[in-house]
Amino acid sequence: MNNNRFQPIRSSLRVLFIEDIRLKLFSLAVALFLYSFSHSSQDGQRSVAVNLIVMLPPEHINKVLVSPIPPHVRLTLRGPRVLLDELENRDLGSIQVRLQGMEDSRIVLDPQWAKVPPGIRVEQIDPPILDLKWEDIVSFEIPVYASVVGNPLPGLVIKEEPSLEPPRVCVRGPQSEVARIQRARVEPIDLDGLDEGEHSVSLAVFHPSGRLVFEPSNVVARIEIVPNLVEKIFKEVQVAVLGGHKIKLFPPAVDVHLRCPPSIAQALKPEHVVPRIALSSGANGTNETRPVLVDVVLCNARVIPPEVMVR
Repeated sequence: MNNNRFQPIRSSLRVLFIEDIRLKLFSLAVALFLYSFSHSSQDGQRSVAVNLIVMLPPEHINKVLVSPIPPHVRLTLRGPRVLLDELENRDLGSIQVRLQGMEDSRIVLDPQWAKVPPGIRVEQIDPPILDLKWEDIVSFEIPVYASVVGNPLPGLVIKEEPSLEPPRVCVRGPQSEVARIQRARVEPIDLDGLDEGEHSVSLAVFHPSGRLVFEPSNVVARIEIVPNLVEKIFKEVQVAVLGGHKIKLFPPAVDVHLRCPPSIAQALKPEHVVPRIALSSGANGTNETRPVLVDVVLCNARVIPPEVMVR
């Protein structure tokens, strides 16, 4: 009973979906094609970045471009969607701008400069304008500064500040940048592993800006590595007379300045420091000046006064 009631509905569905199935599938395919074609032919919009190449005029002896130039610009494109979807950056190439002279201060970018495939147009360029700033080229002499890093071999130090040759260099470039440079910096001097003696090294001048030129671009640093010595002073030390002569000295005592390694200087005591003079057996021993001698192992001695008078 129930099956008979639904039989007409089943027959209608069978006619709708099964009969003339090939014609129905063909009609569906045509409809999809027409829908896709109509949408692909519609206009769309796309934003892409392209390289910007600015070709400067021949170098002028007194002017330089200091304003930044963007490496690329962004194009807003409009055209059929199918063309925009298939578009690749290499199809667009680059935008080239040739400056005519130093008097150019503003360049308006023309959309026609962009190379786009047929059917696509450029609606906008961002940025649309390039503002150019030129500056005078100036040159000044400035002092050279070198820093020191590292340490020489144990027990050694650098004697004094490095000497630089030449001590001054010429910097040339845009006026605003040259005005900010007070001194030229060079590579640091590396003392690691240096032995006692004199050393020289060539150092490159550090360039804070690609528009600055330093002449010369290298300097020679000279340094001297010496033992690490500290000074210890012994005041009013009596002068001894070698040879057993009973004579008088003027002055009878001297000051002894010793420069020694730190460990030696720390251990020195007054009894270790014996200034002396030597008299030959044939000397008459009166009214003569004699040098005062001091010997301390691993130390350099300086005596004040360096001579005494024998009376």
